[in-house]
Parts: sequence; C-alpha cells; structure tokens
Amino acid sequence: MKRCRRARAFALPLVMLVGLVSTMVIVLLLERSTSLRLALRRQTNEYAMYHTQAGLTEFLRWWGSAFRLPQANSFVQGSTLGFDMAADGGGSLRVRLYDEQGRVRRRTAQESVRDVSVAEIFNRASMMIARDNPTTSNTLIRDRGPSRVHINSAPREVLVALAQAVSKDANAQAFAEAVLEARQKSPINSFEKLLAATIASELKSPERDRLDACFSLTCEYWRIEARAYSSGGEEVRGANGQQGGYAVGSIAALDPQRTAISKDWQIVWWGPLEDMPARVAIEQQ
Repeated sequence: MKRCRRARAFALPLVMLVGLVSTMVIVLLLERSTSLRLALRRQTNEYAMYHTQAGLTEFLRWWGSAFRLPQANSFVQGSTLGFDMAADGGGSLRVRLYDEQGRVRRRTAQESVRDVSVAEIFNRASMMIARDNPTTSNTLIRDRGPSRVHINSAPREVLVALAQAVSKDANAQAFAEAVLEARQKSPINSFEKLLAATIASELKSPERDRLDACFSLTCEYWRIEARAYSSGGEEVRGANGQQGGYAVGSIAALDPQRTAISKDWQIVWWGPLEDMPARVAIEQQ
C-alpha cells in the first residue's frame, strides 16, 4: 500500500510537468501561427499599396499635364482638386489632392542645402510657430516636400513667422495683411506681386530678397487621399479601401508661368489613411 502511494505521488508531478510542457508548446504554436498570419496580412497590404501607389503615380503624371481649368485663372485657392476613377465591377476610386505646401518646411542638421541662411530662416520660423501655436503647430509645420512655402496657401501664422525669422525688425503683421489682401483679389502668380507684398514688411532690400526666396508661386507638395467605393456607393473601410500619402509634383494648369521646379510626380509616403503622419482632419468632399 505504501509503495502504491509513493508511485502515485511520483507520477503526479510528472503529469503536471507534461501538462505544463504541452500547454507551452500549444501557446508557442498559436503565437507562431498568429505571427505568420499577421506577417502574411502585412505583406499582402504592402503589395497592394505598392501597386496602388505605382499606378496612381503614373496616372498623376498624365493628369497633372492634362488637367485644364474651365477658364483662365479661374482656380480659387482651397477648391477641391481631384478625380474619380471607375473600377471593374461597378466600383470607383475617389482621389482628392490638398495643398500642403503652405506649411513651413522644417530642416534637419543632416540635410544638405544650398542656401544655409534660408534653411535657418525656416527653422527659426518653425520654432516660433511651435512656441506661439502649441496646439496647432502640426498643421503649420511639415518635415517633407520642397523647401519653399506656397505663397497662395500659407496661413497668417506662417507668413508672420517667416517675416519675423528674416528679421526681428520686420513689420510681419503688415506683410501678412498685404499677402492676404492680394490673394483675395487674385492668386499671387508673379514675382512682381510677391515683391509688392514683401515691401509692406518694411525690410531692407537684401532682407526682402531672402523673404522672397522663402516662397513659391505654385504648389508642388500635395496630400493625397484615395477612397474606394463599392458598386452600391458605400465606402470601403480599412487599409485596402482608405489610403493616402504625400506627393511632390506640379499641375501645369496651375502654373501658367512654369515656375515649378519638379518635372515629374513622386510619392514620398503612402499607406493607410489612419497611419498618415501629421494628417489633419478635413471635411469630406
């Protein structure tokens, strides 16, 4: 009887040990299966996004050169730009472009720039904006795209910060008012109009030149949002139906004087809309 009890007492820890090992093996197998499933899903999404990005880039190249305004100079800043594409099965893809070059381009020490003084102006302006607008600075500062700020979409805070970054003696508020007033009449589409606005800053000629060098007359940096819709008109949710990114490129019809430097479209970031860096909320259009 004692020998049987000792045998059972010895077998119980073995059973518990076997059960523990079996549980650990099952958990590891489940974790491995989950990891493989997530990796497969991630690779599938990356594959789909890559081909969406590549196809959209090709179409943007054509659309950027083929797009025409109904009338000369009829584009109103802030208007919706974009196009709809029909898909097989009755679905559609709605692509919208938003001007992102009105924000200040923050430079980093690792970047090589031709004009160090202009890069310093951008950085000073970025610090001023972050200091004076802590809750909205992410909508006024960017880390990608061309250096220059689009004069026709720059908000008041950016205009004031750039003028102050050039010189603390600048009449920054007067400069911002001159730009905003000029834009209400018509887009600033010539360097003569830009010069007339910078004169209001009361800066000396060399400083006005540095201020002029901070601006572009046309947009070359865009936020793109692509949304897929089913044949019934319902928006497709998730990473496969809601994608977006940032792209560099010029639209010929919006650049009558051909002042844009970029000659080809290039997407600098692409992914799900919910993962878009520094994305700002917009009204659905």
